[in-house]
Amino acid sequence: MAARESLGIRRKLAEEHPKAFLPDLATSLNNMGNRLSDLGDRQGALVATREASNIYRKLAEEHLEAFLPNLSASLNNLGAMLAELGDRHGALEAARESVEIRRKLAEDHPEAFLPDLASSLNNLGARLSELGDRQGALKATRESVAIRRKLAEEHPEAFLPDLASSLNNLGNRLSELGDRQGALDCLKESLEISEQLHVLTGSPALAVGSLIRLADFIAGENAPEAIAALDRAAALLEPL
Repeated sequence: MAARESLGIRRKLAEEHPKAFLPDLATSLNNMGNRLSDLGDRQGALVATREASNIYRKLAEEHLEAFLPNLSASLNNLGAMLAELGDRHGALEAARESVEIRRKLAEDHPEAFLPDLASSLNNLGARLSELGDRQGALKATRESVAIRRKLAEEHPEAFLPDLASSLNNLGNRLSELGDRQGALDCLKESLEISEQLHVLTGSPALAVGSLIRLADFIAGENAPEAIAALDRAAALLEPL
């Protein structure tokens, strides 16, 4: 209720003083979209996020450097929401545009925007995979892994979790193309990173997830190793 009331106030202010308050309205709409998505209201989330994207696009046309990052983030969210609702082509279009914008931003300011570019590439890979473009999906996901690997070398605690996530996705893309060994190598590297993070942070969540994914992947061809992976996951959860 409070969020809706805040949105109503900002909408009224933006109608009366658009230059001053349209950015605040777009922010409120973006936040509302995320909240509605969390609550399972996918259509409501889509409406709010689409309106936010339209406002950010208008603002970026007038003040490119100030609002392009906001537009790219909103498009990233919009793509995910469209995918959840089954609009795969719309989701792909939003994901592609987000990558294009973030690539340009990362060229000019790599330290600030390379993490965002990697995130958008990860999402683009998923969208391309959903539409059956497996080679395109693999290319986008490989680039995401390469960027996150470089970031993790410089700031391991900040970016190793993202690298592990991208490696899992790369494993999926390779598996879709029939490269079982390549997929397995990715899953094992993701597991190594997750176990390293467990030591660094004390949290077993990523390691447990990686062990379960590995067990699922090898269960049909190596049941003893799959069972051993699940036993390790259970052992990590015991202290909790």
